[in-house]
Amino acid sequence: MQHTVDSRQEKNSYILSTIYCLLPTFYCLLNKGGFTLLTVIIILTLMGVAAGIATTFIGKILTERRELTTEEELMALKEAIIGNPSHKQDKNNFGYLGNMGNLPVTLQDLYMRGDQPGYILDPVARLGAGWAGPYITPLLREELSSLLTDAFGNIYEYTTTEYIRADGEIVSARILSYGDDKKPGTEDDKEVEILRREIYSTVSGFVTDSAGTPIGGAPVTLYYPYRGSVHSLSITTNVEGLFQFTNVPNGIRTVKAAGGGLRYVEGSALATGENKDNLTFKITNWGEGAVTLNSIRLVFTLSPAYYEEVYVGSTRVFNYLDFNGQRGTSNRLINFSDTTIPGGESVNITRVPINSDNILLPNIVLYPRGGTLLIKYVNFKNDVSGPSSPVSVYGASFTVTFSNGSQFSFIAQTP
Repeated sequence: MQHTVDSRQEKNSYILSTIYCLLPTFYCLLNKGGFTLLTVIIILTLMGVAAGIATTFIGKILTERRELTTEEELMALKEAIIGNPSHKQDKNNFGYLGNMGNLPVTLQDLYMRGDQPGYILDPVARLGAGWAGPYITPLLREELSSLLTDAFGNIYEYTTTEYIRADGEIVSARILSYGDDKKPGTEDDKEVEILRREIYSTVSGFVTDSAGTPIGGAPVTLYYPYRGSVHSLSITTNVEGLFQFTNVPNGIRTVKAAGGGLRYVEGSALATGENKDNLTFKITNWGEGAVTLNSIRLVFTLSPAYYEEVYVGSTRVFNYLDFNGQRGTSNRLINFSDTTIPGGESVNITRVPINSDNILLPNIVLYPRGGTLLIKYVNFKNDVSGPSSPVSVYGASFTVTFSNGSQFSFIAQTP
């Protein structure tokens, strides 16, 4: 890429070729009687005219060739920074941005590591980050400096100061060649722009269970590199199971989601016993970490019904006889010793290619991973039909709230 030396040699070659083309004319004149003063004048005139025409023509050709070479170099530099969009389907070519998570500070960062962190794999994120260049390779080591110059010998102007174009596009970086006149701001300038939407993406998706039911409050974490180190963004899903991350640098990234703690086991609320006067239901820990509970509150519409006993797991935590015959009523808070529901194994991490300004990931489907706890409210009764008459809870609506704030509503069904 020794642009200046190569162009001189090429131009001289063109001129010599033109002169060689005139030699037949010179020999023809010789064969007609040798040199006369007029012959010499004609030959010199023809050679001068030819050389002038050749110089002009060759200069134009060389300028066009240098412009083409500069344009190719500008595109190669852009590809080194953000990868080649036409190759991103192979999920591997994301350039400097893909490994480092940011734009290079200078163009030298593309082929000289310097103090940039080297590429390493993070075992937690299962993602690599760091410099894995060179991202553009010169033919010879001694020509490294020529990567900074265009085919006209100008040093490329590189800036990461954002600006907004007339069409509204945000430009995050620009590489500029001053062209043949070596002056910025003129018609022969050549440039490539790196748009913000070519660098960052908005990544969204949904978290559901195996039945397709949205899981609200599920923690979702996205891992990505920034300045050569792995960083993370965390968010919880809304009631529709939706999560969304903004300003994610393009490249191969990883995402994981957990169930968000306790969840009611669908269909587990049952009216049991001969008179359907017992309520049983289950809760499951969908998260990675253990959940500890020490109180429960049940609200129901069976009025003026009451219950006599409550079991959390196999432990009876309420017995009306221990409260001077005072039965349990709707909205009564019942305290008990700490009861821990273990969490599940670590959730799987999914590798995803982020390669456009908006990415909608496939649904993340979660399954229960931790422990399950059975809750029983025993002997619902009232005194309307007689003292301590059984009350069926079948079809009744209930809302239960635990000490950690988890709350679930359900309707009791028959087994």
